[in-house]
Amino acid sequence: MAKQDDHVRYTIRVPRHVYSAIEAAADVANRSANAEIVERLTSAVDSSRPERSQLEARITEQDRTIEETS
Repeated sequence: MAKQDDHVRYTIRVPRHVYSAIEAAADVANRSANAEIVERLTSAVDSSRPERSQLEARITEQDRTIEETS
């Protein structure tokens, strides 16, 4: 388990039906509602970041485009 110093405590309000869905998913995954929320937030943040290989591919594509127009 991570140290408490590695975490920030933050209180939010969510609709009851959303929290109920989180609790149900947490039960299925055998973890706490908090752990379920952290897992989902982490997954959302990680998936929104382009991977290095994706960025390198875009740069290579842009380089080719520049070479073709020069």
